[in-house]
Amino acid sequence: MNFKSLDILRISNLLPLGLKTAAIVIVAAIAGLLLNLVNPRAIPYFSPKPYDIYVSCPQEETAPGIKKITSRELNELRVAGVVIVDSRPTPEYLEGHIPGAISLPYDPLACPDPKTVEMIKEGERVVVVYGSTSPDEGVALAQGLHHQGVPMVAHLEGGFPAWVKAGMTVKKGDK
Repeated sequence: MNFKSLDILRISNLLPLGLKTAAIVIVAAIAGLLLNLVNPRAIPYFSPKPYDIYVSCPQEETAPGIKKITSRELNELRVAGVVIVDSRPTPEYLEGHIPGAISLPYDPLACPDPKTVEMIKEGERVVVVYGSTSPDEGVALAQGLHHQGVPMVAHLEGGFPAWVKAGMTVKKGDK
């Protein structure tokens, strides 16, 4: 057995080896930082402003073919047999919704159920979609229904909060 190869594992031999390694790493880091200062295509040390890579996208209130209506207009249309669709999550629908509204929670990762869309299209009635606020998931669902061939789609401006604020009737529970 060669005992000279085990000599490197002694503490007295590891300390100088560690110091040499640390010195090489520190010199390389300092050299890299200094070279970055003089390089015309240098990598910035700090971002000029936080989250510089994110760009806010303006959201469209409505899309072509989708009309905005107010709470008062919707209240008048309810008598004419308009289809009202609530795009909020089911628990919110159960806490309170516009009387006669169908719960069809908006899911950004899935299309509305084709059977439900076909049921909504029957009779060629006006379909009014609402959500929590404006712009909201109601706008997105209205756009989705319009793209799936629902001919007359409207969006409740201000969503369910606007309905409540206008003092309109609210139904609790399902149906």
